[in-house]
Amino acid sequence: MPIGVAITPDGSHLYVTNFHTHNVSVIATATTTVLATVADGAAPFGVAIIPDGRRAYVVNFVDKFGIRIGDESGELNV
Repeated sequence: MPIGVAITPDGSHLYVTNFHTHNVSVIATATTTVLATVADGAAPFGVAIIPDGRRAYVVNFVDKFGIRIGDESGELNV
């Protein structure tokens, strides 16, 4: 079940937290293609994109900790 959604400032990528499958989908908005599915421990629900769009931060409900998706260059580090 999708819970959290965030879009990069340039509109090119959508990050969707999938609560019951314990992962995050990274979607290219131009093609609606899933570029990556990133595991996130247990029950991810919140996602935020930093202003330059290079990284996303996800927090999960069960463990109360987060993961980082992306690196300094903006490449997915999944």
